[in-house]
Amino acid sequence: MICRYLGQGTPFYPDGDAHWDAVTREALADGLVDAALLARYENHLRPEALRWSDWAKGQMAKVNRALDAMEATRPDAARFDIGDVATGCALGYLDFRYPEIDWRGQYPHLQAFAGIIFARDSFRDTVPA
Repeated sequence: MICRYLGQGTPFYPDGDAHWDAVTREALADGLVDAALLARYENHLRPEALRWSDWAKGQMAKVNRALDAMEATRPDAARFDIGDVATGCALGYLDFRYPEIDWRGQYPHLQAFAGIIFARDSFRDTVPA
């Protein structure tokens, strides 16, 4: 909601059909991060005796389905709307918390997108240490 409030009337939230495309991609990226974060909590914060591996695997299956859907949209970082920002953040989160996931090797369109989006100052300057 903060992004929506601050981004109203800007290219981050375009008008017409482009608006629905942008917010759909934003929601998809948000869902990917939600699932990845839940799996991370389950596998790293929950006491080992209480962990439910099938549930965590289910969350990671959602991450994989989201990556499949993102790849299918052939993301285009040139427009740089809220969908692009959210997708970049989701991919960056995977790099940070799940470096073992080879999304670049599996998803060439996402790899090309990441090459553009991660080169932006706003992304380069905010990479976690």
